[in-house]
Amino acid sequence: MHLGTYYYYAVYDADGNNTFNSGDWISTANTTFALTARGTTSITAQINLTIA
Repeated sequence: MHLGTYYYYAVYDADGNNTFNSGDWISTANTTFALTARGTTSITAQINLTIA
């Protein structure tokens, strides 16, 4: 990846059907992380929405 600031989100597809539906989990926070030259970073996703 190129240097810069990125947004990330996470999705857990509970039934593996590759579409959003009841029981799937999603992070909705606009969380960012920055990459520097030859750097690494760690992030933690916060799942804060479950589709009913």
